[in-house]
Amino acid sequence: MEAKNDRRVITALCTLALFYFSCCQSVLAQTKTRPLGVRNSAHVTYKEQRLASSKKKNQNNIDPKLLVAVNIAVLRARTRSINRCWRYVKKALVEAEVVDQYPGTKYAKQAGHELVKFGFQPIEVKDPFDAPVGSILVYGGRGPGHVEFRTEFGFVSDFISYQPSPRPLIGVFVKAYTGS
Repeated sequence: MEAKNDRRVITALCTLALFYFSCCQSVLAQTKTRPLGVRNSAHVTYKEQRLASSKKKNQNNIDPKLLVAVNIAVLRARTRSINRCWRYVKKALVEAEVVDQYPGTKYAKQAGHELVKFGFQPIEVKDPFDAPVGSILVYGGRGPGHVEFRTEFGFVSDFISYQPSPRPLIGVFVKAYTGS
């Protein structure tokens, strides 16, 4: 059992290292070099400020089990989407004991109603970067929609992403810490 957990930890660390490396590569690719060799990186600086400001937010009122669910999702996440975002989020919530039974909805854009049944509360957030770490973001649009966790470095569902989904944001949901 311990070997299996050790393998998961090593896999997670490797996944995070690869993710950070790929982010650094994409950031370097997005910077433009001026003729004198001075880099112009206003767009990249704005992204870094957005991520840094999200790390500073106070997360004391969010259930710590949600952060465990985020870590489980990061451990299981892939580098590319396999179109199973809601399934991966549901499994992480059940395994972290955030919810006591497996949510029954099929489509990701129906997740908001299901999360409210399990004690989650919608919060007023218009921009996914402003969502607190550990919150669940639900997106709509055409098709089944999308669901993802907010992490310190970006977003995770069935895959890890530096950017939020381009779909329209339906809502952001958190579960308040009750002390038990």
